[in-house]
Amino acid sequence: MGRYIGGGNNKKTVGRIIAEWTFMILIFSLLFLTTVGYILDVKITVQYHIGWKILFLVIFLALITSVFKLIICRDSPLKFSIRSLKSIAFLLIAVFGFSVITGYALFSGLPGMLHYLSNNEGTMEVTIIGKEPWHTKQKCSPRLVMKEFSFYRENYVCPGKEAYDALSIGDKLILTGSISSYGIKISGYSALDNTRH
Repeated sequence: MGRYIGGGNNKKTVGRIIAEWTFMILIFSLLFLTTVGYILDVKITVQYHIGWKILFLVIFLALITSVFKLIICRDSPLKFSIRSLKSIAFLLIAVFGFSVITGYALFSGLPGMLHYLSNNEGTMEVTIIGKEPWHTKQKCSPRLVMKEFSFYRENYVCPGKEAYDALSIGDKLILTGSISSYGIKISGYSALDNTRH
């Protein structure tokens, strides 16, 4: 039997209260970091070693566990049935959505925010590993994909068609801007032949 808090029809078990607060704190924090990652124009360069992956796993599991607790607790307003395709579809969509939000928040938003707390003006040498001429709604074009940019959704620069055509895979660029161990906010660049852009 769970311990109840409150009176009348507003009784809640301690487990449900903990799950609600855990979910709210995590989801608002992740949405904040996701927004930070979306609006900050920082190219992430941090290498995602095992610590980053463990942090992702811990936060994702805590988020999912709180959701499961809210679903299965006896006083839950959510009705879930393992035999209901609608319930299973909802659960799968929720798991996928939370994994995307958690990943974007931790691998883009968090390094982006840390960059703004620790950056200095400087230069960085990067290597072109791909060329993408096609246009998408989320990305400018044509794009040069950089080896040193670690977040896959922001691993490119768009130099303009003339510079794009003049550069090849394997060429190196010198980027200028605010730099930290987490990323770079680019203010300019030059090829190694010192052609400025």
